[in-house]
Amino acid sequence: ETLTLLNTLDRLDYKAYKPAAAYPTSDLGQGLKQVAFLLKAGVGLEVAFLDKGGWDTHFAQGGSTGQHAGLVGDLAQSMRAFADDLGTRLGRTSVVVMTEFGRRAYENASLGTDHGRASVMFTMGGATKGGKVYGDWPGMEEKSLEGPGDLHVTTDYRSVLAEVLRKRMGLRDVGAVFPGFEAKELGLV
Repeated sequence: ETLTLLNTLDRLDYKAYKPAAAYPTSDLGQGLKQVAFLLKAGVGLEVAFLDKGGWDTHFAQGGSTGQHAGLVGDLAQSMRAFADDLGTRLGRTSVVVMTEFGRRAYENASLGTDHGRASVMFTMGGATKGGKVYGDWPGMEEKSLEGPGDLHVTTDYRSVLAEVLRKRMGLRDVGAVFPGFEAKELGLV
């Protein structure tokens, strides 16, 4: 199977690929363009993982402009291009965007934010029931934060991934991926 796949990939002409959208030139934009190419080529791609670095913004983070706004802008433009490029194929694709750490609720003395506990996840495509925030929002008042300014974690990321794996990929035993974890049904897919 591996040799067959390698032969198939060898016959594909990525240089001739004409996407249906303009992707950013960033690593994320170009990575999503490659994923779209493979999906459209029908090589049997089931899971792809992309990483976007640079989020560790402890200083000079900015607001609507600056370091953080540039990162968020690239993420948004890259995801938009991917969705536009896939067109109706997006209905057969699930995208999950997540981070390994959150940020503190308040700016530090260096005009950035320090590591925090909670963050946000995004899902797109497939049977995602969008336009809604899933989970509890405890607020950002001082009394709602924990420790030195962290948002409370209200939804375990494994529940999101488990729901996508179960409903989109047919995984029956979530324990095979997350041993001992009982996923909460969120209703996002």
